[in-house]
Amino acid sequence: MKDLYEYINILPLEKRIELSIAETRKVLNGIDIKGACATYSRHLFSYLKKNSIMSRIINTKDLGADYEHFFVLVPINTLEYYLMDLTYPQFENDKVFKELYEKGYEKVTDLNFYLYYAIVTGEQSKISIQDAFLQKGRIR
Repeated sequence: MKDLYEYINILPLEKRIELSIAETRKVLNGIDIKGACATYSRHLFSYLKKNSIMSRIINTKDLGADYEHFFVLVPINTLEYYLMDLTYPQFENDKVFKELYEKGYEKVTDLNFYLYYAIVTGEQSKISIQDAFLQKGRIR
């Protein structure tokens, strides 16, 4: 019998993302999300990679923010990305990003990215989501 990961590429991208998130949550079950964004993002990145999903861990300090927070971006096309942050509920209680809050990921464009960045860092983003993914916005 073949390993599950030999069949994973036939699944739609969203299903592979959901599998990666489920594995991450299973492994990190019981770890408080507050202050654990790096741990969650690194584990999630590892499972995304295992599920053949191109992704990048983003550090807000690399984008010029004073506040350090880690999250993951997965490109859909040049204008849309899946933003993944399993620790997002620590920042937002009114669920501006309902899917991100509940599922751990949400499809975003530049406008959504600017709002997310402001919620997480308390600052205004100076770069686009595409530049964040490509790390062209690295200021520090």
